[in-house]
Amino acid sequence: MGFVFGIPRGLSVTRSTILPLLLGGALSLWASTLQAALWRCQGKIISTGDPPALVLARCGPPAFRQTLSGGAGSRGVLVEEWTYLQGPNRFIKVLRFVNGRLVNIETGKRQ
Repeated sequence: MGFVFGIPRGLSVTRSTILPLLLGGALSLWASTLQAALWRCQGKIISTGDPPALVLARCGPPAFRQTLSGGAGSRGVLVEEWTYLQGPNRFIKVLRFVNGRLVNIETGKRQ
């Protein structure tokens, strides 16, 4: 049995077989991106774009709060990372704020 472009001979590849595979891959990629942009803490949802005051009101104070960079004058970029410890055997959440807006929600290691 020979192969043509990685497909066994005699096996036909049509739009009806490729389309569901492409659609499934695209949906998986979209879902993983969406999951990274939202987080439920203490029963409330936060998402990228939220200001620190809203995150603080919904999630409470972080276990660690670190300013990563800053600058002089109006050109400076303020970057903060907040780390939330969710308890034993739960994943750590690291939230990154840039100039007063939540830009990234990262899942870290288990505690």
